[in-house]
Amino acid sequence: MKKYNDVFISVSTTYILIIILGILYFGFFKNFISIPVCPIYNHFGFFCPACGGTRAVISLLNFDIISSIYFNPIVIYTIVFSTLYLITELININFNKKINIHAKLLLKIGVFILFANCILKNIILLLHII
Repeated sequence: MKKYNDVFISVSTTYILIIILGILYFGFFKNFISIPVCPIYNHFGFFCPACGGTRAVISLLNFDIISSIYFNPIVIYTIVFSTLYLITELININFNKKINIHAKLLLKIGVFILFANCILKNIILLLHII
């Protein structure tokens, strides 16, 4: 039996949970979910790096990719990155290949996207107030 690493098991389990939650969302809860107010925006008046994440996920569940990217692009980036990771790990494990996807670089890009989105939204908010 081939040995799976902890990250692969974590990402795979997360994918399964996302599929289950998506089925529950569309089957039972779509009309009952309300988007909570961000406590940081509510108390301090500026956007945090995660602001828009819930709306981005809900937009994605409704197959509205453009709105999802608008609300928070890290959601789409994370899905693409984790899918790429799962595919390369499955190839590495099952075919004894060694495909390196430079996870550290992709993680740094993700952190950059997260904070760039936050900074841009806050600049736009500041310009809108002035």
